[in-house]
Amino acid sequence: MIPVLGLVTWTMVGVFGLGAATLAFIAGYRRERPAAIPRVAAAGPPRPAAPVQYSPPPAQYAPAAVQFEGVAPPIPDAAAFGSSASPAVSAVASDLTSFPRAAFRDRLAAFVLDVILVLIAYRLLDDFARLEGGVFFFLLLVYHIGFWTWKRTTVGGIICQLRVVRVDGTPLTFADALVRGLSSIFSLAVVGLGCLWIVKDPDHQAWHDKIAGTYVVKVPRNYPL
Repeated sequence: MIPVLGLVTWTMVGVFGLGAATLAFIAGYRRERPAAIPRVAAAGPPRPAAPVQYSPPPAQYAPAAVQFEGVAPPIPDAAAFGSSASPAVSAVASDLTSFPRAAFRDRLAAFVLDVILVLIAYRLLDDFARLEGGVFFFLLLVYHIGFWTWKRTTVGGIICQLRVVRVDGTPLTFADALVRGLSSIFSLAVVGLGCLWIVKDPDHQAWHDKIAGTYVVKVPRNYPL
């Protein structure tokens, strides 16, 4: 009975852990994307103003017509007035580099949450197919690169209010996320010294941040995804 009870206990813990991680992700996503405030309808259309009657000026004040013989009247240039269409309103994204740099404890907490989430997914996949130990680290790498490209953060980063941004303020691309993910292997391989560099660096950059040219910033709780 010991193997059976152990398997049942492990399955229940995995399901509850996955559910807790999912609820934490949904709660963090709702905090990041608050519901829109409904608009209040107006009481009614404004009343039209009374028409103003125009009376021509007296004859003694009317300007005299000027006649130009053989000269065509000038045609106004349409380009001088511009097009009548109103310009489209473009949404300007806020500069993420203006936010404070994320501390080491916040980044460590986000990484631990991400490792737990990927470990739960790895255990669930291992029930259907026997996976090797190296598959877990591959899934962890693909998970980070995919989320960095998609949302510039991960599930743990959403909970801990973290965002990854380039040093010049431009959005993170897939190439940037790939370079950052591969170089993070080097930061962890040297006994985690590349990650501990965050504590010493004035900009709180790890080695893989310096290689990829990125920052990790702390955003407000209601910052949109």
